[in-house]
Amino acid sequence: MTAAPISPALPTGPGPAPLAEVADLRIDFPTDGGTVRAVDGVGFTLRPGEALGLVGESGSGKSATAYALLGMHRGTGARVTGTVRVAGTDVLTAREEELRRLRGGTAAIVFQDPLSSLDPYYAVGDQIAEVYRAHHKASRSAARGRAVEVLDRVGIPSAAKRARLRPHEFSGGMRQRALIAMALACQPQLLIADEPTTALDVTVQAQILDLLHELREAEGLALLLVTHDLGVTAASVDRLLVLQHGLPVESGPMAELLGSPRHPYTRALLSAVPRLDGEGPAVKPVQELAEEAPAKGAEPEALGEGAVSEGAEAEADGGRAVSEGAAAELPSGEGASEGAAAEVPAGEAASEDAEVEARAGGALSEEAAAGVPAGEGASEDAAPEVPAEEAVPEYAATEVPAAEAASEGASVEALGEGAVSGAVGRTLANGASGAGAASGGEPLLEAVGLRKEFGRGRERFAAVDGVSLTVAAGETLGVVGESGSGKTTLGRMLVRLLDPTAGAVRYRGRDIAALRERQLRPLRRELQMVFQDPVSSLNPRRSIGESIADPLRAEGRLTEREITTRVGDLLERVGLDPAWYHRYPHEFSGGQRQRVGIARALAPQPRLIVCDEPVSALDVTTQAQVVALLGELKREFGVALVFVAHDLAVVRQVSDRVAVMRSGRVVEEGTAEDVYGNPQDPYTKGLLAAVPVPDPTEAAARRTARKAVAAQLGVS
Repeated sequence: MTAAPISPALPTGPGPAPLAEVADLRIDFPTDGGTVRAVDGVGFTLRPGEALGLVGESGSGKSATAYALLGMHRGTGARVTGTVRVAGTDVLTAREEELRRLRGGTAAIVFQDPLSSLDPYYAVGDQIAEVYRAHHKASRSAARGRAVEVLDRVGIPSAAKRARLRPHEFSGGMRQRALIAMALACQPQLLIADEPTTALDVTVQAQILDLLHELREAEGLALLLVTHDLGVTAASVDRLLVLQHGLPVESGPMAELLGSPRHPYTRALLSAVPRLDGEGPAVKPVQELAEEAPAKGAEPEALGEGAVSEGAEAEADGGRAVSEGAAAELPSGEGASEGAAAEVPAGEAASEDAEVEARAGGALSEEAAAGVPAGEGASEDAAPEVPAEEAVPEYAATEVPAAEAASEGASVEALGEGAVSGAVGRTLANGASGAGAASGGEPLLEAVGLRKEFGRGRERFAAVDGVSLTVAAGETLGVVGESGSGKTTLGRMLVRLLDPTAGAVRYRGRDIAALRERQLRPLRRELQMVFQDPVSSLNPRRSIGESIADPLRAEGRLTEREITTRVGDLLERVGLDPAWYHRYPHEFSGGQRQRVGIARALAPQPRLIVCDEPVSALDVTTQAQVVALLGELKREFGVALVFVAHDLAVVRQVSDRVAVMRSGRVVEEGTAEDVYGNPQDPYTKGLLAAVPVPDPTEAAARRTARKAVAAQLGVS
């Protein structure tokens, strides 16, 4: 639907002069298919000490709007019109030296992806010191002292020692804190936070939001928070401006807008926020409003995901902005859009209390040597490097070696729902039927005392330590916990992508952990996995149709014609056009690539699918679509699911039972009703308290509860 531009509700009455003024902002990006308008008529003011939230789905223009405040569209080919003033500087007409003084000195930005915003070759402290010296005449030692000071201010333990570490030696939460420290180094008046918590655990997300809140109160900063999640804004901003397809559709005081939203799009965003009470979000209105259901014959970039550019990549004092859309033509090949191929850095988790690099390996085979990232760290508690023989490509869907490194964090995009194909529905249902009968009342899958160790000698540690659980046919087991808790490692052991160090994995009564690869091969088709990162789980040199067909060819039961037909049915089932069979992964948005991963997992008619963080960094609206799709698959095909995630609100929507993991152990397990209604372990209570809610009063209460739980757990 098309929304008319609105005049945002601006604060009136006496008060300080506006720090930032934006009026009638329009941003156009040239593309091969013509000019795309990413922002259309946006306006707002922001005064010292105020916080404004820019809210909308990917492609709504919120990041493009934020980047305009720092003049970051210069040199990208974008055409920017309207009025943009920051601290009296006319950003659109300012000279380059004026913009350099503005960036970092008057206004600073915290980018969405800290790993790509930090230089991997230099120590974090040196990078912060560089920004400080760019705006102040200071010696190297004074600049390093300032770097340590701001790192300590944002809660980095042992700041002087950590300042000498490189970005890969920090965990995701620590890297985000380091970016905030870099932004604070020159004491800016305005802080722009572009999706600062999107791919973080709910607990780390809560810590970052609490930190921003404290900095606002202590430093008097003005805050512009860019986010897709209305739940995140409840405890963080004073006012909201909602954008859809580049148009402002609603604005006003945060409490008023969340309490009684007027525009249907705002109501749809609010209804899509995951809830802990188990009631599913309203998916259908969001699909209609966001127009995300793909049309047959449409180009991938024409779909709702990534249809409108949210900004062009630019550099601003040591940080790089990554475009959220596919429309912008970016300089030097640096832009990474959702609809174009982009190299995604390999995430490496490191303990916030340890200083060793946490690389649980993940070397890709030579077939994938086209910029595809390796796997990520298995644990944040301690993690020496894992030998190469324990690494395996994720895209080996059927014949996968028995060991693979564990991944705990990546970013994927949205899934959509498609019409149910009768042919694929019947085939999959036949494949899954009889699972309960075959089990004879016994669990479909059972883990007994599973343990997985990584590293050697003194640095050897257990990522999973003595875990036992069961999964019944047609059941969904949710496995939740922070990064480093061992949940992904556990999920991969359940489908024998990792060999357990000790323990047993019984599938239909048979210990598959003790089987050789030749004996295990016939069972591969029944145990499938949807990986966390669709970029690294698809072979960039093979079409998506061929990737989906691989497990079918490995079975050797179907003709080529039957395989092609089956792949077309699968593509249609997950909402993609069968005509895209011969397209390559780089031609799809992130969400479309994840749909391909779902289709490939369904291809061999599995009885159990492990879903590893399939919605970790999605818009809340597209999260709702993923959850709805998984629920449909479970009901239609009788597939058992193991849903691995860090967000308890999302897990609540799909799970029959929930297991909570911490430091490699299950600390609480039970039915979803029991775990959510009456949590027993303080860690579970902490996870629940960290879930963002779109209610200002409840959000404030949860902040207080988080502090109490932290004190109970002995965490500062």
